[in-house]
Amino acid sequence: MANQKKRRFRWIFPCFLLLYALIFAGVAAYGLKDFWNYIDAYEQSRSYHAVDAYMEKLTADYVCDKSAELIGQIDHHVQSESSCRQVIKDALSEGFTYFKKSSESTDEKIVYILRSGKKVIGRFEIGQRGEAVHGFTPWEVIGDSFDMSFLLADSISVTVPHNSFVYVNGNLLTPDYITEDNIPYPDIQEFYENYTLPHMVTYEAGPFLTEATLSIKDIAGQELVLDENTDMNQFIDNCTGEETEDLKTVVEGFVGSYVDFTSAKNNDSYGNLLKLSQYMVPDGALANRMYNALDGLFWVSDRGAKVAGIDIHHFVNLGQDRYMCDVTYRVDTRTFSGEVQTSSNVKIIFLKTENGLKAESMASY
Repeated sequence: MANQKKRRFRWIFPCFLLLYALIFAGVAAYGLKDFWNYIDAYEQSRSYHAVDAYMEKLTADYVCDKSAELIGQIDHHVQSESSCRQVIKDALSEGFTYFKKSSESTDEKIVYILRSGKKVIGRFEIGQRGEAVHGFTPWEVIGDSFDMSFLLADSISVTVPHNSFVYVNGNLLTPDYITEDNIPYPDIQEFYENYTLPHMVTYEAGPFLTEATLSIKDIAGQELVLDENTDMNQFIDNCTGEETEDLKTVVEGFVGSYVDFTSAKNNDSYGNLLKLSQYMVPDGALANRMYNALDGLFWVSDRGAKVAGIDIHHFVNLGQDRYMCDVTYRVDTRTFSGEVQTSSNVKIIFLKTENGLKAESMASY
C-alpha cells in the first residue's frame, strides 16, 4: 500500500511541473506577442516605414495609370495609348528618388517630392491616421500625384500642296485635320479669281508625348522635304511633260519677238509687230496693247537689243485651255557707254487654240 502511494506521488510532481511549465510558456508567448505588437506599433509610428513601403511598391505602370488624364489629351489616331505609356516608362528609366519638402511639411503630414533622374515627376504625402496602438499612431500615405506634362510636345502644323499626303508617326492624316484650305500660292495669287488653280492646305495634329515624326508625300508617293525655308511656289507646276515642252518653245519665240518689237529691231516696227502677232491671240487684249504701242515705236531707233537668256520658273495649267508661265528674261542692249544687260520678270498667259498656243495676256512684276 505504501509503495502504491509512493508511485502515485512520483507521477503527481512531474504533472504539476509540466502544467506550470505550460502556463509559464503561455504567459511568456502572450507577453512576447504583445511585445512584438508593441514593436510593430512603434515601427508603424515611424515616418520612414510608410515611405519605404510606398517606394517599394512604386512602379512605372502605376505612374502611367495615375497619368491617365495626361494620356487622355493625346489624339490616339496619331499616337496610341500604348505608345504614350511607353514614352512615360522610358522617361522613368533611371528609377525613383525622393526628398522631403520641409516648407510644406507639418507635424500632421510630411510632403515628399518624387524624381526620376533629374526630373521632378510628382509628390506624395504621409500623415498619421487611424487609432493609436500601444500609444503609437501609424503613418501612412494619404495622397500622391504625378505631373509628366514635361513630356508634352507642341502640336504639328504644316502647310502642304493640296494633293499631298501627310503622315504623323506613320499614320495618314484625314481631311478632318485640315485647319485651313484654299491657301493661294504667292506667285499665282492674282489668277485665283478667274481660274481653278492648285492651292495649299494646312494640317494640324497633336499634342503629343515627345516629338512626333512627320512625313509628307506627293501624289506620286515621293517624299517631300519641307521646312521654314522651303519655297512653296515650287509645287505649283502641274503641266505634263509634253505641255511643258510646248510652252518652252512658244515662250522662247514670243519673248524673242517681243524684245525685237519693243527695241525697234532693224527700225522695222511694223514688220516686228507682224512677227510678234504669230505668238498672240488675234484681236486679244495683248495683241491690242501691242498695236496701240506701235505709233510710239516709230520714233525709236534700233538699239541692237538681243535676248541673252530666258528662265521659265513655272508652268501652270490654269484650266479652260489656258497656261501660265512665270518668266525672267535678260536683254543685252548697246549704249553709248557700252553693252548693258537688263532683266525683266513677266507672267504670260497662253491660250490653247486650233493654231497652237498663243499669248493672251502678260503682266510685269
